[in-house]
Amino acid sequence: MEIKYIKVAVQKDKYDKVSKAIEEIALVVAVDETVDDMIAEELAEKEKLAKDLHDTVEMVQQLWQCIINKYTYNESKIHIQAYKDGKTTAKRLVVIDKEDV
Repeated sequence: MEIKYIKVAVQKDKYDKVSKAIEEIALVVAVDETVDDMIAEELAEKEKLAKDLHDTVEMVQQLWQCIINKYTYNESKIHIQAYKDGKTTAKRLVVIDKEDV
């Protein structure tokens, strides 16, 4: 009867070691997934900041274009709205008869 008790104790010890190893692996996987999530969130935030910066630079470039074209304030507002709509603007010089004025 004593031999069976030792055998059961040895098997229980093996089970405990395996169980502990499984718990440690699960913990490592959980930490790894958490780190991956944190990296993904940080990357998404940096991508948004980069897009915001790009949009700001684009808008400043369009405002400079308004200055170069000597647009008035109202013309600049029209130009910016056209840019947001995927279009552009241009001033046109039209020749008309003096009598039509």
